[in-house]
Amino acid sequence: MHSAVVSMTGLALAACQAEAPDPDLSFVIEEMRATGGENALLVADIDADGIPDLITASQDHGTVTVWQRDADAFLTPRHTIDAGAMPNWLADADMDGDGHVDLLIANHEQRFLTILHGDGAGAFGRPERIALPDALGPHPHMARPADLDGDGRMDVVVDSPESGQLFFFHRRDDGWEIETMDASGAPYLGFALADLDGDGAIDFVLPNPDHVAVRLSSRDGPITLAASGAFAVLVADINGDGHDDIVAALEGGGDNVLLYAGDGTGGFAERPTHRFAMASGGKGLASGDMDGDGITDIGVSSWNGGLALLRGSHAEPELVDLPLGSLSAPWGIAAGDIDADGRAELFVADGASDAMIMIRWNAP
Repeated sequence: MHSAVVSMTGLALAACQAEAPDPDLSFVIEEMRATGGENALLVADIDADGIPDLITASQDHGTVTVWQRDADAFLTPRHTIDAGAMPNWLADADMDGDGHVDLLIANHEQRFLTILHGDGAGAFGRPERIALPDALGPHPHMARPADLDGDGRMDVVVDSPESGQLFFFHRRDDGWEIETMDASGAPYLGFALADLDGDGAIDFVLPNPDHVAVRLSSRDGPITLAASGAFAVLVADINGDGHDDIVAALEGGGDNVLLYAGDGTGGFAERPTHRFAMASGGKGLASGDMDGDGITDIGVSSWNGGLALLRGSHAEPELVDLPLGSLSAPWGIAAGDIDADGRAELFVADGASDAMIMIRWNAP
């Protein structure tokens, strides 16, 4: 492979051409360096310029770093902010109703969540902490924003595998009101929120040790989907039929990436409609149109040394193995079209070093 090194404000970025098994899918891997320590990743436009930015959270260092494009279209770290101890999940939303993007952070093994309030120009003010009740368990793994009660204010959903519940934090004038929901198991990471049945209300998809649970707001009790060792789930339209599907990444080996096709009314087959195999240790899922065909694709990371792209298709989706570059334990993963070419870049951080890669997809 050919390689080149480009200077990027003190950071080394190495690019190499790589060919996937499918001749219509080629890409460039660019080596980057993040703050080491099991980085969580997010792609979001935090300064309202129409160009997505990259945000990395270092669990070991307790910081969040904002990366933005410079004049040469390279990603450069611009701001580093205190995020509280052990930040390990990032989400973006307008949490305070001021029209600016804020960051919602789950702080692993801590008794709080963190909100970094954005100023609309790419910077963030003093952190706001959301105290967690003892009943939630020893630590949060994920926090997702959503307006659960339709009051126009953003609420927060947190997983609690120890209690087998989801905790809902509703913002009120005098603080946060807490509500719980049975999680139909013990979700450890990666629950998803979406309107699966088209009724305008939020539904829940939860990975559990021996199944994936779908909780529809329109019915009592869960829909149970067969899966052993489900760790992360994601909702997206993989086959381009206009209906949301469910993708699950499993901890074990063998057929450990599962796809359940949805019918648009909240119905899913009890068993996967497609199974794919990659390295064990499914960790993260990230969605975006990577190949520019108008259908959502999914990046999949595995901490046991696996990285793959689940290509969406009107015909048959396929799982394409991707080279790891300098990664040994693919960890945090995110996708977004930072160069506005119609193909979302894939970002993956290492769980055992400060290595991070960006995969840019070439036009067919």
